Amino acid sequence: MQAQTAVVSAPSLAGRRALAVLLGAALVAIAAQIAIPLPGTPVPMTLQPLAVLLVGALLGPGLGAGSMILYLALGAAGLPVFTPYGLPGLARLVGPTGGYLLAYPVAAFAVGKIAGDGRRVARLALAAAAGLVLIHLGGLAQLAILTGSGSGAVRLGTLPFLAGDLVKLVIAVLLLAVVGAGTMGNGIAHVFAQHGWDTTLIDVAPGLLERVLAVIRTNLERQVKKGSVTAEQRDAALARIRTSMSLDSVADAQLVVEAATEQPDVKFKIFRDIDRLAPPAAILASNTSSISITAIAAQTKRPAQVIGMHFMNPVPVMPLVEVVRGLETADKTVAEVVEVAKALGKTPVEVNDAPGFVSNRVLMPMINEAIFCVMEGVATPEAIDTVMKLGMNHPVGPLALADLIGLDVCLAILEVLHRDLGDDKYRAAPLLRTLVAAGRLGRKSGRGFYVYRD
Repeated sequence: MQAQTAVVSAPSLAGRRALAVLLGAALVAIAAQIAIPLPGTPVPMTLQPLAVLLVGALLGPGLGAGSMILYLALGAAGLPVFTPYGLPGLARLVGPTGGYLLAYPVAAFAVGKIAGDGRRVARLALAAAAGLVLIHLGGLAQLAILTGSGSGAVRLGTLPFLAGDLVKLVIAVLLLAVVGAGTMGNGIAHVFAQHGWDTTLIDVAPGLLERVLAVIRTNLERQVKKGSVTAEQRDAALARIRTSMSLDSVADAQLVVEAATEQPDVKFKIFRDIDRLAPPAAILASNTSSISITAIAAQTKRPAQVIGMHFMNPVPVMPLVEVVRGLETADKTVAEVVEVAKALGKTPVEVNDAPGFVSNRVLMPMINEAIFCVMEGVATPEAIDTVMKLGMNHPVGPLALADLIGLDVCLAILEVLHRDLGDDKYRAAPLLRTLVAAGRLGRKSGRGFYVYRD
């Protein structure tokens, strides 16, 4: 079946790319006002480079570079966006500090490229370091031209800032590590496009779509190297994926798969919007791992066409799709979604709507109990996972699996189970809450029960 699917991964609440570019330029302009003149150098210590790194990581390579070009244009036009020390307007760009500024678009682009989806602290550190190096190289090049001396350029433009840049590098990595939580949406879009569906990936977060496409491209490259797809199939799959920052893109979809954050209010808002925008015959599916399909369907005027399509992570690899029937879901809808799952090379399993469905109702108590074992000092994470792998023949231990799923997602699912079933056996372990509060979310943040590096 050749059709179009829209994979929706965030609610339509924000503005467009132009606003993102403008806000990025504004952030750097604000950071420019925090500057300290240093003796013996025309270049003040400033927080601008840190802001440039953040803009590149947040907006991605294209929008990040565009934001910096806008920033330079505003400064060249005479607006007070540069640091308060030094020459005004266009004269700043051709003066001794101009090389640093002119390197901002290149640095932002590089940071966005290297940071990728933002899931690894090592990549974030490399991205931040590369951005700072590029900014310095730009500054040194212009200083060398103006002074006629490479050693003089180094003395004026680098040595005074080594300690400051090390501090900026640490701050940048800590800030960027909060940015890049990946979504199930990219895996779902990958699988649909790979199997011949024209796919539109929707997200309103500026720059995220570029990073998600980079992740899909990387995953397809990995499949090519393994021989599971050809280079031609990879290129064809990528050509089938379009991106959009507006839910209006569901207007031509036959199937919409929502893959937003596991929060009822977020999903309810999305379904009210896509019910209004999608064609009357379109099926609306949710990738929720625990929220009631019946409750989601109640937000629409087409509950018979609302269904759960719960893919497993990582989507391109895992064969299971839980097909979740809500109270009002029609038999025809179930049959069509089962056929779609089979066409994607997946194994569909029909289940009825209940908190956590089957997969998470069984899995999450095991993960939670493993976390209690760590908290109570029964055993280390490594020991617990080894017991379950070697003793129970599990391919991966419960704590490593929790890191893969995302500790924040595990917590959200347990809260749904506890609330909706009213049984304390689903009460989330306090250690899980502590780790989530600390930002230790598992693989996507670089640290959970284990530490992950590239």
